[in-house]
Amino acid sequence: MKLFVIICILFFQPSLHGQTQEYFPAFDYTVRDILSNCHVKSVSAMTTKVDSVIPAAWEKKYRKEFDKDGRITEIMFYSLSGPVNPIRYHYNRDGKLIRKTTRLDTVTYKYYFDGDLYEEDSWNGIILNRSSYFYNKPNQIQYIRHSTIRYDQLDTTGMNKACFYYDKDDRLIHEMHISLRDTTYQCWYKYDGQNNLIEKRSKWSYLPDTSTTKLEYDSKNRIIRWLSLSKTGVPTTIITWEYDSSGLIMSRYDEKFTIITSKYKTKYEYEYYK
Repeated sequence: MKLFVIICILFFQPSLHGQTQEYFPAFDYTVRDILSNCHVKSVSAMTTKVDSVIPAAWEKKYRKEFDKDGRITEIMFYSLSGPVNPIRYHYNRDGKLIRKTTRLDTVTYKYYFDGDLYEEDSWNGIILNRSSYFYNKPNQIQYIRHSTIRYDQLDTTGMNKACFYYDKDDRLIHEMHISLRDTTYQCWYKYDGQNNLIEKRSKWSYLPDTSTTKLEYDSKNRIIRWLSLSKTGVPTTIITWEYDSSGLIMSRYDEKFTIITSKYKTKYEYEYYK
């Protein structure tokens, strides 16, 4: 669907404000890059590399459209030459997502009578992946079963499973991803007294170290700072956010500390329903 080959791992984004959000694969916001209130018709985001001599030479832009019920209907990405490969979302009469389409890729969603979800991903008419999402209660994913039908010219197939565990307050505290019989990836989560996620630790089985991410909030429980830390506790990425008076994100600032420090600024512009 997007950010992954082990497809289930990066689908899931825990809520950064309050309870764990409903697991819904189509809503791929990264760290609340938009607050999707129903009065927002669209949001446009422009990311510029601010430490470049010519900032305009490096730009990323996208636009997200919403219907009057606050459901996302389209994401349009832009290159220097114009719009490219929009993602469109389609819903049934009950407001449930049933299909996500691009120019070549189609993801369909079907719902079981008990609320569980079935997903099928196809490319140019060829089915590539099938996934089933099982819930132990509304808005609380219990596990995902994913099957790769084919992902290369040799028709290689595979299967993996993701399991999610919660505390007594229904907050996600541990997720575990299993390929065949081996655990490949794990995450552990911590929260503050306001149910805001404040720490995420993750571990790939083939890497020796555990990655740590810490999050900070303002007095209104809005995320204002995200820090990815090295094994020695030194930040490798710092992200900060600024909000307007209504709580919508107006800007995001990224600093990435590798061999060369890179800095990016994203500005958001909103259009509203009258």
